[in-house]
Amino acid sequence: MPRGRWMMGLAVVAMVLTTATARAQTPLEGTFVAGAECPALQSIRRGTNPGGVATEPGWAYPLVGVNGERATHYQIVVAEAPAPQRRWVAIDCGTRADAAARSAPAARAATSTRNVLALSWQPAFCEVRPGVPECRRLNGPGGARLPAAQAFSLHGLWPQPHSREFCGVDGRVRESDERGRWSALPAPRVDRETAAALDVAMPGTRSALDRHEWIRHGTCYGASADAYFDDSLFLLEAVNASAVRALFARSIGRRLSAQDVRDAFDEAFGEGAGRAVELGCEGGNITELKLHLNGRIVVGESRLGALLRAAGSAPRGCRGGRVDAAGR
Repeated sequence: MPRGRWMMGLAVVAMVLTTATARAQTPLEGTFVAGAECPALQSIRRGTNPGGVATEPGWAYPLVGVNGERATHYQIVVAEAPAPQRRWVAIDCGTRADAAARSAPAARAATSTRNVLALSWQPAFCEVRPGVPECRRLNGPGGARLPAAQAFSLHGLWPQPHSREFCGVDGRVRESDERGRWSALPAPRVDRETAAALDVAMPGTRSALDRHEWIRHGTCYGASADAYFDDSLFLLEAVNASAVRALFARSIGRRLSAQDVRDAFDEAFGEGAGRAVELGCEGGNITELKLHLNGRIVVGESRLGALLRAAGSAPRGCRGGRVDAAGR
């Protein structure tokens, strides 16, 4: 066959294949809510699945398309998957919610069920970062009278596994976050009541911590920014109303062991709750508690003890440290 005719034949084949592929996938918008643990395939025909990725029941995934008229699979975005992040999942693995339904109450069933709640002991945090705005205030005159001086502050609520970050976030926005330009990030859309509560419970809002937490972690939570922060504040309130906060408040200036803290969680939230608590320390001080949680968080209904016990055992973290006082 002459070379020119051979090349033309290849071009025709390529065009046919491209057209067939385009017809094979119909674009869709909205979300896919997984009802079971199903393989997330790179290729339906070959059954390939780099990384052995599977959907998580109850989790909402951005919907990209469906494989033609006789549809068997949806194409979704699995942010934590190794490349490619666009994967195929069987239609009967879950349900589709259109774009308008994302903010509807029913969409709340798609929130992450495995999370880590990170709580800061702000005086210790401000020992090592005295220059940030929230620490200049806490370390200054009257700082000891601020709520953050004797109670836990909100750091963030992190969907698990840890690789679940920046879901559906524009590349330029992600770059700003990773470079620490948090004030350039879009502000999370929350109502006035939530914003006012965050200003007290999350001193880091003065450094745009709320923007960072929403972009990096909240976008993977499966709910609106308002719901994400309301759930976080609900859990924080449970800790600060418990024997755990009371232990820290009366132990200011003294050392607590990891076991002391875990025992306090058992006392406050039931036997077995403490084993899901991880301590973070820096400079000899306890700076943070990480609460490993399993189960859907529903404001006014969920019980922190049940969420902790369902998570099982977590790493202990540091052995213990001093409970720092406000001021330097």
